[in-house]
Formats: sequence, C-alpha cells, structure tokens
Amino acid sequence: MSYRCVHDTKRVAFDSPTLGVIMKPTIRALIVSFSLLLAAPAFAVTAIGGGVAAGTNVQVGVDNDNDSSSTSQVGVPVGTLTADVTSSVVTGNVTTSAFSKVVANWTSANAGSAVFDWGWNSTDLPGVSGLLQTNKVYDDGWNYSFLTGASGGVFNMSWVSTVTGSSFGIQGLYGAGGLPFNVTPSNLSGNNGSGSFSVNLGANTNYTFKIANFGNIGGLGSTAASNVKLDWNIVDGAVPEPATWAMMIFGFGLIGSAMRSRRARGTLAFS
Repeated sequence: MSYRCVHDTKRVAFDSPTLGVIMKPTIRALIVSFSLLLAAPAFAVTAIGGGVAAGTNVQVGVDNDNDSSSTSQVGVPVGTLTADVTSSVVTGNVTTSAFSKVVANWTSANAGSAVFDWGWNSTDLPGVSGLLQTNKVYDDGWNYSFLTGASGGVFNMSWVSTVTGSSFGIQGLYGAGGLPFNVTPSNLSGNNGSGSFSVNLGANTNYTFKIANFGNIGGLGSTAASNVKLDWNIVDGAVPEPATWAMMIFGFGLIGSAMRSRRARGTLAFS
C-alpha cells in the first residue's frame, strides 16, 4: 500500500534547509542590484543664479512716465524675489497707469514657481494720444541660469493664465534663452487657460532660461489685468546602465528559481 501526503507549502518553505541555501544568494543578488542603482551617477543641477525684472511705460499726449525694477541672487535664490513697478500720468483729474509685478520662489536648484501680474488702467481722453506698455524688453520677467550634471535632464514648466477687462494688447508670456519663444500663443482675444512644455537638457551644459510678460496698446480708454501662475522643475534624464539592468535581471531570475524549487518541495510522496 502506498500513501501520498501533501505538506503545507509555507511550512516547507521556511523549514527546508535547501531552500534557505537558495534564498541567501537571491537576497545577496538583490542587494547588489539595488546597491548598483544607488551608486549610479547622482542627478545634480548646480544653480548659477536667478532673478526677476519688471518695467512699465505710460505716455499721454506729451507727458511720459516709465519705471523699471530688478533683483537677482547668485546660486539658488533664497526666499522670495520681487520686482514691482507702476508708471502713471495725471491729465487734469484723470490718472492713466500701467503696472507690472513678478514674484518668484526657488524651492531648490531643481524646482520653483513664479507669479506675473501686469496690465493698465486708462480713461478715454478725446483728442489725446496715448501709449501703454509693460516690459518693452523681452528679458523682463523671470530668469534662471544653471549647470546640468552628467545625466542631463528635462526642464518642465506649466502655467495657469487669467485675463480680466479688455484683453486687447495683453500678449501673454514669451520665452528666451533656451526656451521656446512663444511659450503661450500671442494673444489678442483672451488668454484664460493653462498649458505646459518641456525642454530636453544636455549633460554638463550651462543654460539660461527666461520668461517675459509683455503688453502694448496704443490709445486710451482701456482697462486690462493679466495674472499668470507658473511652476517649473528639472528632472533627471538618466537611465540605468546595462550592467545594472543585467544584475537586476539576474536577481529576479534567482527569485524565480527559488519559487519553482519551493513548489517542487511542497508536494512530498512516500510509501
């Protein structure tokens, strides 16, 4: 007479000395695999410096007023950087003004945010010519210079834009440096929405990225305000080395072998 006995698989897995011998090199292989991943070249961005700038110009008849402001720091800017200006011309009891403000934060060398506010407020003055401008120079706005590491990376930026009042003349955001020039479409009929873009970064390369807000309208009798909130980050562009992949695959292969061995020992026959 013969008998067949099926033992509990979990009990055999822990009680089997042979399986323990198999599992030890498996664990060692996994440890080596993850150690190689950790030892891979670290993602690094070295901040060179960043800053913000704003400018305004108002012309009513023969009267003119313009102003500008900028601030910058070397390395990773600490705290909040702000540029805030207003230009105005008083004609009789009527004030015509334009404003521009940029507030930026760097949470690290790899990430940050900024808020842009710009626009104007004017009253129609029959027979009087006028000109309202914010940031005549495309460099006005936000800028950041940095050096990438050995693995390069990807620069990502996203934004949300809101325009109130008459949007005519509110041009939106523009890029400079290494960024796409028209990061949002030039706009004459409303700029309420959101968007994003990405730029691939080379290894061990210096970059200077700039974002500028721009507005320009000839004539008087218009009120407009634009607000744009943006966030940016730089992520690693590296992938694991072939040797690292090979070691990880080897480790997972040992796990598969161990699991097959465990199933084979889970059923024991005897007579």
